Amino acid sequence: MQNAAVERYFTGVRSITVIGGGRIGGSLAIALSRAGHTVDELVFRSDRYLNALIKELPLTTRFRPERDWDSVESDIAIIASGDPEISGIAERMARFDRLPGIALHTSGSLSSAELSPLAEKGVLTASLHPLAAVSDPLTGPDRFRGAYFCAEGDDEAVRVAKALAEDIGGHSFTIQTEAKSLYHASAVMSAGHVVALLDAAIEMMTRCGLTPEEARQVLVPLASGSLANLSDRTPAAALTGPYARGDEGALDRHLEAFSASGIGGEIVSIYLALAARSAEIMLREGHDVAELRNRILIAKREAE
Repeated sequence: MQNAAVERYFTGVRSITVIGGGRIGGSLAIALSRAGHTVDELVFRSDRYLNALIKELPLTTRFRPERDWDSVESDIAIIASGDPEISGIAERMARFDRLPGIALHTSGSLSSAELSPLAEKGVLTASLHPLAAVSDPLTGPDRFRGAYFCAEGDDEAVRVAKALAEDIGGHSFTIQTEAKSLYHASAVMSAGHVVALLDAAIEMMTRCGLTPEEARQVLVPLASGSLANLSDRTPAAALTGPYARGDEGALDRHLEAFSASGIGGEIVSIYLALAARSAEIMLREGHDVAELRNRILIAKREAE
């Protein structure tokens, strides 16, 4: 059955059931439908986005509450529910009379092993996680275009998962199953933690007399410029500021400013940890910043 599902996909017969009508599930259903796939059914738990999805998806798409769901008629099932629900949904599906040939889930931190109850029944399984900031199903399809999707799992299921990502305008890459949690930690570091970092920078800027809104307005373009530099440069080439220059005096002035303004604890620790990382970046490139790095490390120990 699973080989037939793969073959049918690559010969243009692409029937899909999406389980989850939230931000990711709804976005995928819309994007896949627009790309020419047949979204047979959307299974939903919450009806928060239901009316919007009914307007966006074809009349042929069935909408079924999860409590009444008892079958999968499609070749491919995509589980786009919350992480805690995935294994339970897989166990429930494994008891259905008819199974999909391929099952995917969209979790970033969980691997395809969450779908083991289906794999034990002969279903090909994989995970397909979009590295995209999706806030709602209606704008989500636009976020998928140009975004990267991480796939891991059975080779043939990964092959289909990557094709799905490319069909909706994305790019794809693969990792080993055992690396999934580390992959997700990296993704969180580059997205959510960047927001947390900027929140700390905004707090620092408010000590200079700006309102939080003014601080956000002046700092976000600066951060955006750094990210733009990193898009086509190595970290060492993209790095700017005092640590790219090896400016020891700036470190001293910053530490004095923290003390004078009453900033301490967590923000100072964040600042010094990133300063040390910046110095390491320049050291890797052969720049003479060893003394600066040592002074940063001393400051870190004193701050602790």
